Amino acid sequence: VSTQSTGVQMICGSGCLASDEDSLSKKKSRLIDLQLQKEARESNQKLLILGAGEAGKSTFFKQLKLIASAFSDQERSDWVVNCRLDLLNSLHRLFELSSKLNVEFSNELVGAFGKLKNITVEELTNESLTNELQKELTALSENPQVLELLKKWQEHEVNDCGLSDSAPYMFSQARRIFSKDFIPNDHDVLRARVRTTAIEEVQLEYNNWRFSLIDVGGQRGDRRKWMHCFNSVNAVLFCVSLAEFNLTLAESPDVNRLRESMALFEGLSNSPWCARIPMIVFFNKMDLFIDKLRKLKFSSFVSDYQGPNTAEECGKFIQAKFLDLGNSRERGGVYCHFTTAIDPDNVKMVFQSVRQIILNASMKISGLL
Repeated sequence: VSTQSTGVQMICGSGCLASDEDSLSKKKSRLIDLQLQKEARESNQKLLILGAGEAGKSTFFKQLKLIASAFSDQERSDWVVNCRLDLLNSLHRLFELSSKLNVEFSNELVGAFGKLKNITVEELTNESLTNELQKELTALSENPQVLELLKKWQEHEVNDCGLSDSAPYMFSQARRIFSKDFIPNDHDVLRARVRTTAIEEVQLEYNNWRFSLIDVGGQRGDRRKWMHCFNSVNAVLFCVSLAEFNLTLAESPDVNRLRESMALFEGLSNSPWCARIPMIVFFNKMDLFIDKLRKLKFSSFVSDYQGPNTAEECGKFIQAKFLDLGNSRERGGVYCHFTTAIDPDNVKMVFQSVRQIILNASMKISGLL
């Protein structure tokens, strides 16, 4: 038995030596890969958030900031006025809607709406907000006729009037928002709508990964600024609002918002700025999309769709459209995720995937994959 064992050892001796060398080589290669991955994780990655207006870009921007590091007391204080302005803007929109629908308000209510245009930003700070203004704004936000108009908008019984998706939430919190000691919580900051017009960049760190996040306005007039943001970008996060398949652009009422997002994405996909970087598409507002499909027929607004009126099938159709638009990209690739930007658990899960996509892309560019 021992002779046979020795014989076997002798026969395979050179093979075992080669095997050991291969194993050592693989181990070294693996250590190099791990080191390169570590360097990629620790290097500052630059992420650019793009998309049409109202797609949820700024909500993603705020959510990622919140996940990486909690809002500071100063940041929360800065959002006091923004939350109140958001509510005032919604009140303006509802008053305009009442005129279109010939809704008759009492003289007292019309007078209360009339005062809104004279309110200054300074009057909305906690330090300057008077008891009288506080009571007037709270009463107007809780008026039954105003809330009935809001409900009609929520039930899609009226055409889009420019209200933001967060309007129902903000109205439900009106008494607290207009209180003199109001400090916004995470939900308030995430849902408050302030149009992005400037380029905003923030440095963040999450799970030992450092990255820069850049948010740029998505309205047509803001897009000329985009070309200045592509230098050294590692990935484009492109936001699409699934819930706006039935809406048109504020700046061009004859253009469907979903079609606008498709055209915008196609232009970016074919742009030399994005040729070598991954484009990660966030099909956002999935929660609102599901709710809207209970009341509206997708095919009534997207004529080339003939399938079931379910979020899953309609979502697949939209995803396929975007993948077709991006299939000419030789490098970089297109990656898709269905998201709800106000849901931190959903964004955390998606962001882990984004992190891996960017890491792989960096290694590809380096010739390591």
